[in-house]
Amino acid sequence: MLLSRTAEILYWMARYIERADGTSRLLLTHSDLVLDLPPELSPGWEPLLALPGSPDVFFQFFQEPTERNVMRFLIGHDGNPGSILASIRMARENARISRAIVPREVWEKLNDVWSWSRNRMNEGLTRKGRYPFLQQIVAGCAEVVGYLHGTMSHDTPFDFVRMGRDVEAADMAVRILDVRAHRLLGDAHNELRPYDDIQWKAVLRALASFQNYRRHVHVRVRGGAVLGFMLQDEQSPHSMLYCLDSIEHSLRRLPRNEDPLRAIGHAKRMVRDANPYSLAQAGLREFLAELSAALASLHEALQTTYFSLEPSAGQSLASA
Repeated sequence: MLLSRTAEILYWMARYIERADGTSRLLLTHSDLVLDLPPELSPGWEPLLALPGSPDVFFQFFQEPTERNVMRFLIGHDGNPGSILASIRMARENARISRAIVPREVWEKLNDVWSWSRNRMNEGLTRKGRYPFLQQIVAGCAEVVGYLHGTMSHDTPFDFVRMGRDVEAADMAVRILDVRAHRLLGDAHNELRPYDDIQWKAVLRALASFQNYRRHVHVRVRGGAVLGFMLQDEQSPHSMLYCLDSIEHSLRRLPRNEDPLRAIGHAKRMVRDANPYSLAQAGLREFLAELSAALASLHEALQTTYFSLEPSAGQSLASA
């Protein structure tokens, strides 16, 4: 039997791992993008403040969105609960609480990653130390995910781990596309047109999908093709449709799944009906806002159905 509180802990553990990984990848690719573009056309660092979902929080602690300030905020500032270090710390804590279920290697590796990243954070804030620091975070998260998929029983607890990872990956994809959309689309930045391919490649790399795109999409890296791949590809593990299909697969193994399935059905219809080539011309940010709201509704349905249960009622989920 799986208690609702334990299911929530596992779900959020996976979300935090994916969040730390996705934020690290975005910082790596953005650092490369700043170097690849001419200085007068550089996107700067302020667009990254949209990633945590509340840019105003940054300006409570910093006056200017300089490179160092933004990197500090996103890597490990105490005022940012969505920072890389905060995500690793919360994933570690959730793994500690659920050690009776998650493999021992998961807890040990998360503990190692947390200890290492906390001690090396100042090195990660320097230009010289940024790349090895963030690459080590990405590698550590990948190792944890490998332990989860390779050693954990694929039963009900694992379904909540997988749903947590997929919900966060889908949400991260929306946020990263939104961070880039205002620079890549519209008439206000025609001077950036010669560099579109560089920017769309940065999107694919931030979503760990560049090699998959090259394998399966036999056209140049262009906006419509990239959007089509990231939204509608059914096999790449960071594409929207793959994540939604994976969540649905897990949900169908669980009881009382009617409301979450309705929420995910709505999100899938949005993604399948989207015309990525039209969105590459206009309307992408509005579409992403609607998709973000659909993902929020899915999370709320999961919260209400599986996590918001009174402990005194003895509610639990039978193991599959």
